[in-house]
Amino acid sequence: MLKIAPHWLIIVSGLSYQLDLTPIPKAKLEYSVPNKLVYSGHFYGFSWPIPTWSLVTYEHFKKKFFNSQTFIRGKGYPYFLGEFGNNQRDVPWKFLIEYLKETDIDWTYWALDGFKCTPDKD
Repeated sequence: MLKIAPHWLIIVSGLSYQLDLTPIPKAKLEYSVPNKLVYSGHFYGFSWPIPTWSLVTYEHFKKKFFNSQTFIRGKGYPYFLGEFGNNQRDVPWKFLIEYLKETDIDWTYWALDGFKCTPDKD
């Protein structure tokens, strides 16, 4: 059992750049202080290898995001979207905002360089 100070909050992130929390149920995490464990993930439109977002429905997005990250809420753990951002209001942005409204998930927005840079750009 990990001993933590009573005022500490432990944030556990997923794998693959914090996009995948599916291994979490297999890990038996126990803490000496109850209610101090939060699971966190990230989302960016470029995070998912989708050829074109115009072919993705909101229902598909919702299912994939739930199955990879927010399912953890159904297991009795808090979930926090620790980072997301974008430099335009495109399809992934709109889908994520709709999902956050529907689920009342807490989040932080990454305002700096919220897009994927290519090696030839500074």
